[in-house]
Amino acid sequence: MEPINENQYINTNLIYEYTESLLNRINDSLERLNSKLATVIGFSGVILRFTLDLPGLNSLEDMPCYICLILKVLATLAGAIAVILSIIAFRTKQAGTVVSSRELHREWLDRKQEECRLRISRTWRNAIEELETVREKKARLLDWSLLALAATALFFALDIVLSSIFE
Repeated sequence: MEPINENQYINTNLIYEYTESLLNRINDSLERLNSKLATVIGFSGVILRFTLDLPGLNSLEDMPCYICLILKVLATLAGAIAVILSIIAFRTKQAGTVVSSRELHREWLDRKQEECRLRISRTWRNAIEELETVREKKARLLDWSLLALAATALFFALDIVLSSIFE
């Protein structure tokens, strides 16, 4: 590696600090997504428990409410889909590989601080790209999970309304 001049020294520090900040923001964003996914799983689990108590084949004058049964099944399926999508989002692959502490000690211990910062910030750049991909996937799965949860609530409400009519 060539010697670093004064301008490169300033830029290396700027790049390092910016990259570190960006990496921290992405990790914070992933933590918030994980919290939301956990909430969706918990809420969907509670709703799934309540779908067991939904009316199925109520009847009015010997006319069974098949629509109620269909809505109960749809609510259960949508709730299960919300849980499954959230669990898939949790299970996304590990990403954000960075330079190991061992490598820094072994190969970079005797180098200038600017060179080490540059090496670290370059690996962080790759980690950021990987983490952004993971974040996008989690966010997309969370969106689909929320849609499934909304569908569950809709089917749940329709079942209750229709069963009330057939009582």
